[in-house]
Amino acid sequence: MSKKLLALVIALWMILSLTSAGLGVVLAQNSAGVNTGSLRIANAAPGIGPLDVFLDNERVSFSLQPGDATTYFVIPAGRHALAVRPVNADPLSAPVADLLIDLPPNGSQTAVIYQRQFSQLDSAFPTPIEQSCSIFVINDDRSPIELGTSRITAAHLAVGTSSAISIGYPSGEALLYRIGPEQPFGTIDVPAGSYSLAVIDNDGLPNPTLPLLDRLGERQLYSSTLYTMLVVPNATPSAVAGQVGQLPTDVTTYVLSAPLEPPPDGGLRLRLIHAAYDAAVVDIYIDERLVASRMGFREFTEYLGLSAYSHEVSIRRYPSRPNGPVIGRAKFTVTPENRSQITWTLLLRNASADEALPTATPALNAAQPTPQPNSPVLVTITNDLTIADSQVVLTLLPDNLARTERDFSRVRLLNAANGIQGVSLYTDTRVNPPVLATAVPSSLVSPTATPPPAPGFLLTQPALFGAEAAESDELRSGLYRAFRFAIPFTDPPFVLNTEVTNQQLVPGIVYTFVLMGNAAVNTGETALQAVVLQDYGTGLSIRREYNGIVRTTGSGVNVRTQPNQQSGLVITLENGDEVEVLGRNSTSEWVRVRFINSDGTLLNGWIFAQLVSVTRLDVPIRIQDLPVVAS
Repeated sequence: MSKKLLALVIALWMILSLTSAGLGVVLAQNSAGVNTGSLRIANAAPGIGPLDVFLDNERVSFSLQPGDATTYFVIPAGRHALAVRPVNADPLSAPVADLLIDLPPNGSQTAVIYQRQFSQLDSAFPTPIEQSCSIFVINDDRSPIELGTSRITAAHLAVGTSSAISIGYPSGEALLYRIGPEQPFGTIDVPAGSYSLAVIDNDGLPNPTLPLLDRLGERQLYSSTLYTMLVVPNATPSAVAGQVGQLPTDVTTYVLSAPLEPPPDGGLRLRLIHAAYDAAVVDIYIDERLVASRMGFREFTEYLGLSAYSHEVSIRRYPSRPNGPVIGRAKFTVTPENRSQITWTLLLRNASADEALPTATPALNAAQPTPQPNSPVLVTITNDLTIADSQVVLTLLPDNLARTERDFSRVRLLNAANGIQGVSLYTDTRVNPPVLATAVPSSLVSPTATPPPAPGFLLTQPALFGAEAAESDELRSGLYRAFRFAIPFTDPPFVLNTEVTNQQLVPGIVYTFVLMGNAAVNTGETALQAVVLQDYGTGLSIRREYNGIVRTTGSGVNVRTQPNQQSGLVITLENGDEVEVLGRNSTSEWVRVRFINSDGTLLNGWIFAQLVSVTRLDVPIRIQDLPVVAS
């Protein structure tokens, strides 16, 4: 058998299932709740530049660049105030644009900021931008879709250009036909794959050859993903002398992607990440349907909604055919006890020395420890073909995207860096508690009195190579000057030559840092680098360390704001309701808990210890053995 061997390893992390009883006030992981909706904000104003976004008077995005969009915020349905301002502007200053948005229950919307006024004054004076933009709201169709299919839509927001445009091929053939300016438009579902697209002038003039307004180049449309194409005026932020009220004559197009929902009858969300630095560009198939075309190093998909829990993954060299040669194949099954876990990552990474096996291994490698709860179970599959000259593995990992406390964020570290067996995440800054929106400074960072030793404050325990992500405690949201990666097994920890600087943590968002590349290379495309993924936390973690069940023979149990009977009432829980236990007070008389209410809001408070039974991995835990937490 050839030494160029592809070993596909499916690491199924066994997660203990939750107790099914007493879920009256707890929603499943990633469940939005019946009274919530999803809203994201996109900056499509190249003539303005980066913007700060305020939602209900709270800054939810800092320096949002043109062409970028926030993650979806899962917020209560109903009316919300949206405003955008220049970066670091006073929160009480005049906005660039503002709008009251009505978010429907269970709905998804994208609020697009685009430019409608183009006053250009003399270069000696600043360009006024107050109210120069408008906000266009798109109702996103994120309903389930057939595997192997993509969904596309578009919005014509290029004021002053064509009266109608189409999205299609450079030849003039349209996929989305005659889109009117600032008008809602429907969607079309197409097979996933590579498309060479363009924006076509379709204003109805008698012209046998329709002119192209913008070439989008070759686009890779992944399966189970919604693509929204925003056509806007191609303005520049600099003022030009002598041009007053002049509109741009050409357009630019931004393409946003969004995940679609899995089928309602059960399934999972799967995100693909290509982290094998020396592997070729590949096409990835699931159940022999193309889901990701031309995927290269550092690229990733949205969460793909999949039905059922057993799937076959095939890898073919790009460009491929459905019946073309397979250069890697593996199967995975999410077992019934793990189906409460909805979100997963399928990681394509380099093989470690003990995984690059020349022959098939029928069971666990002898060097592996006996699996324990929450430990990986490895099944090794060998093939007689390779991806380029590399040996790679596929690893299936669970993603904990549980909701965070108010004003807090959480970071996760996934180690896919070849040559590094364990790495931790550090920061050199601390963040103060937030202040009122009327006095928010441009930075919420408060440096420590004395600089911490390199590499800084430890955020996560070691993330092992190719293993489940290591997670931080919940962090106060704000601006962090630097996140550093270091090998914690040395004294002092060895700091790697890559970092993420000036990262603004937004409340409610879970940040996944994926470290990838070759530790033996200092520069170039294959050197160590970090990709940061953002997801809005929803639901409670199904991997809770301490689980609590309310036990009472009375009419209910009061959850209070402080560990005493004189403090305010948060809510009353019923017998059998399930909560997440965070710890106890110093006297062990009260237990700190949190849970998701039936309206989707995250609540926390204190319960009298005698009224809750606590378990960890289904083993009863004494109240005195819980960690002490501050009130």
